Amino acid sequence: MGHIFRDKSPFTLPPHFAIYNKLLILKTLCSHEFEKIVKSYIPYSVHLEFAEMLLEQNQEYINNLKSYYKNTFKHSIDEYFQEFNIPDVGCLSQMSNFSRNSTYIIASLTRH
Repeated sequence: MGHIFRDKSPFTLPPHFAIYNKLLILKTLCSHEFEKIVKSYIPYSVHLEFAEMLLEQNQEYINNLKSYYKNTFKHSIDEYFQEFNIPDVGCLSQMSNFSRNSTYIIASLTRH
């Protein structure tokens, strides 16, 4: 199985669904502390508000995903960050301490 990297998507995705997908990843895979820090970089908009409403409506689904992932994955995302020398969540709040990887993670999670 492979992945095709494109400069432009062949389809459009409404911004609130793109934000929802990113927040869903944060909620299901990351610590609450990391989620709060990354979310603070997403500019407030009606799209963010709508995405948060969708998250609230799907809370049971999200809890099931969190449980499934916790039982399926052998390592937490924090362990992944540690293995690949991505600064811990405490460093993320200090922009001067960002590594190239951390900046990329924040940018990819907040781009919509």
